[in-house]
Amino acid sequence: KDFGVVLQWLDKLLEQHPEDPVILSRVGYVLLQLGDVDGAKACFGAVEEQGEKEGGSEGPEGRVPPKLVKGLIHRNAGILKFAQKDF
Repeated sequence: KDFGVVLQWLDKLLEQHPEDPVILSRVGYVLLQLGDVDGAKACFGAVEEQGEKEGGSEGPEGRVPPKLVKGLIHRNAGILKFAQKDF
């Protein structure tokens, strides 16, 4: 599994769509796989910020529905707790 290559690809996507909560979440997941808990927390925190924005956020496919962002926030929190064995 070459998570480094995946991370490079996701970083290129983030250059084009820096506030996309879906891409930010995926980066966080990869960082967890690489053992970078602090980096994952930062990505997940950015997703939470997007959830608080009025009007939602934009991704490659257009506007990301607030309901989807809310689901990502909950999923990210759960995955982070599991990774930290905080359950």
